[in-house]
Amino acid sequence: MEKRSIGVSILLSIITCGIYNLIWMYSMADDLIKFTDDADGEGAGVEILLGIVTCGLYFFYWYYKMGKRIYKAELKANKHASDDSILYLILAIFRLGIISNAIIQSKINQI
Repeated sequence: MEKRSIGVSILLSIITCGIYNLIWMYSMADDLIKFTDDADGEGAGVEILLGIVTCGLYFFYWYYKMGKRIYKAELKANKHASDDSILYLILAIFRLGIISNAIIQSKINQI
Protein backbone atom coordinates (compact mmCIF):
# COMPACT_ATOMS: atom_id res chain seq x y z
CA MET A 1 0.00 0.00 0.00
CA GLU A 2 1.20 3.42 -0.89
CA LYS A 3 1.73 6.08 1.76
CA ARG A 4 0.18 9.40 0.80
CA SER A 5 0.46 12.80 2.40
CA ILE A 6 -2.90 13.64 3.93
CA GLY A 7 -2.31 17.40 3.81
CA VAL A 8 -1.33 17.37 0.14
CA SER A 9 -4.33 15.17 -0.72
CA ILE A 10 -6.73 17.53 1.06
CA LEU A 11 -5.14 20.57 -0.59
CA LEU A 12 -5.35 18.98 -4.06
CA SER A 13 -8.97 18.02 -3.40
CA ILE A 14 -9.82 21.63 -2.59
CA ILE A 15 -7.84 23.11 -5.50
CA THR A 16 -9.41 20.74 -8.04
CA CYS A 17 -12.95 21.24 -6.66
CA GLY A 18 -13.22 17.61 -5.58
CA ILE A 19 -11.86 15.87 -8.68
CA TYR A 20 -8.70 14.77 -6.89
CA ASN A 21 -10.86 13.56 -4.01
CA LEU A 22 -12.38 10.95 -6.34
CA ILE A 23 -8.90 9.84 -7.40
CA TRP A 24 -7.83 9.68 -3.76
CA MET A 25 -10.91 7.62 -2.85
CA TYR A 26 -10.20 5.26 -5.75
CA SER A 27 -6.58 4.83 -4.65
CA MET A 28 -7.52 4.08 -1.04
CA ALA A 29 -10.19 1.56 -2.03
CA ASP A 30 -7.88 -0.12 -4.55
CA ASP A 31 -5.07 -0.41 -1.98
CA LEU A 32 -7.37 -2.01 0.59
CA ILE A 33 -9.02 -4.35 -1.92
CA LYS A 34 -5.61 -5.63 -2.99
CA PHE A 35 -4.24 -5.88 0.56
CA THR A 36 -7.23 -7.73 2.00
CA ASP A 37 -7.90 -9.85 -1.12
CA ASP A 38 -11.48 -8.56 -1.04
CA ALA A 39 -12.88 -10.34 -4.11
CA ASP A 40 -16.49 -10.35 -2.93
CA GLY A 41 -17.12 -6.68 -3.71
CA GLU A 42 -16.94 -4.43 -6.71
CA GLY A 43 -13.67 -3.02 -7.95
CA ALA A 44 -12.57 0.43 -6.85
CA GLY A 45 -13.39 1.93 -10.24
CA VAL A 46 -16.91 0.53 -10.19
CA GLU A 47 -17.45 1.90 -6.70
CA ILE A 48 -16.42 5.42 -7.72
CA LEU A 49 -18.58 5.17 -10.84
CA LEU A 50 -21.56 4.07 -8.74
CA GLY A 51 -20.98 7.06 -6.48
CA ILE A 52 -21.04 9.43 -9.44
CA VAL A 53 -24.05 7.81 -11.13
CA THR A 54 -26.10 7.86 -7.91
CA CYS A 55 -25.28 11.55 -7.35
CA GLY A 56 -23.21 10.69 -4.29
CA LEU A 57 -25.65 8.38 -2.49
CA TYR A 58 -23.45 5.32 -2.96
CA PHE A 59 -20.59 7.12 -1.24
CA PHE A 60 -22.43 6.85 2.10
CA TYR A 61 -22.28 3.06 1.75
CA TRP A 62 -18.71 3.35 0.44
CA TYR A 63 -17.53 5.02 3.67
CA TYR A 64 -19.21 2.31 5.75
CA LYS A 65 -17.62 -0.36 3.58
CA MET A 66 -14.19 1.27 3.84
CA GLY A 67 -14.45 1.08 7.62
CA LYS A 68 -14.98 -2.66 7.34
CA ARG A 69 -12.04 -2.97 4.92
CA ILE A 70 -9.76 -1.00 7.25
CA TYR A 71 -10.78 -3.31 10.09
CA LYS A 72 -9.91 -6.39 7.99
CA ALA A 73 -6.59 -4.83 6.94
CA GLU A 74 -5.66 -4.00 10.54
CA LEU A 75 -6.41 -7.58 11.60
CA LYS A 76 -4.35 -8.93 8.70
CA ALA A 77 -1.43 -6.65 9.62
CA ASN A 78 -1.65 -7.69 13.30
CA LYS A 79 -2.39 -4.11 14.35
CA HIS A 80 -4.86 -2.95 16.99
CA ALA A 81 -8.12 -3.13 15.04
CA SER A 82 -11.12 -0.89 15.56
CA ASP A 83 -14.26 -0.84 13.45
CA ASP A 84 -14.95 2.83 12.74
CA SER A 85 -17.48 2.22 9.96
CA ILE A 86 -20.26 4.12 11.70
CA LEU A 87 -17.97 7.10 12.38
CA TYR A 88 -17.06 7.36 8.67
CA LEU A 89 -20.73 7.09 7.71
CA ILE A 90 -21.82 9.79 10.17
CA LEU A 91 -19.07 12.14 9.00
CA ALA A 92 -20.15 11.56 5.38
CA ILE A 93 -23.80 12.25 6.24
CA PHE A 94 -22.76 15.60 7.73
CA ARG A 95 -20.74 16.37 4.57
CA LEU A 96 -17.40 15.81 6.30
CA GLY A 97 -16.27 12.97 4.05
CA ILE A 98 -12.87 14.56 3.60
CA ILE A 99 -12.25 14.05 7.32
CA SER A 100 -13.18 10.39 6.88
CA ASN A 101 -10.74 10.22 3.98
CA ALA A 102 -8.00 11.70 6.16
CA ILE A 103 -8.65 9.16 8.94
CA ILE A 104 -8.76 6.27 6.45
CA GLN A 105 -5.52 7.42 4.81
CA SER A 106 -3.87 7.75 8.21
CA LYS A 107 -4.80 4.18 9.05
CA ILE A 108 -3.58 2.96 5.64
CA ASN A 109 -0.28 4.77 6.21
CA GLN A 110 0.07 3.03 9.60
CA ILE A 111 -0.55 -0.39 8.08
